[in-house]
Amino acid sequence: MTGLLMSLIIGSSSAPDFTLKDTDGLSVKLSDLASGGPVLLVFWTACCNRGPDALSFATEIYKEKKDKGLSVLAVNLDGTGRHGFIRELVATYKWPFPVLLDPSRDVAAQYRVLAVPSFIIVTKDMEIAYYGLGFSDDQKKKVRAEIEKLLK
Repeated sequence: MTGLLMSLIIGSSSAPDFTLKDTDGLSVKLSDLASGGPVLLVFWTACCNRGPDALSFATEIYKEKKDKGLSVLAVNLDGTGRHGFIRELVATYKWPFPVLLDPSRDVAAQYRVLAVPSFIIVTKDMEIAYYGLGFSDDQKKKVRAEIEKLLK
């Protein structure tokens, strides 16, 4: 989803900057990563059975494209009481990118996340290049195509 429709949902094509803590308690700021290239944001919850699938897909893309400048941030929307379980998932799946915690869903609200998983691609200029809801083969193709375009 790009252009006018994305602007209607988000309210702007500018990506709101944010800082969240990862599962180790370290602060991660979106604009710090975006300065090096596009960032794929994956908003997810543990209670959605597609969350780990979406993060496996993000891992695949990250491993293919990290040397070309792609970063990935997985933004978990589960409440504070589930952070221990989220840490266990991170340890089990060994996702190679930061898993950030947004228990108040403030960042999700800024990005108007309407469903999980959601994929948002932010450019190095902090513009939203792609906004997609759900997880399907079609979604994977669109995410891949947008990342390829941004890394050319």
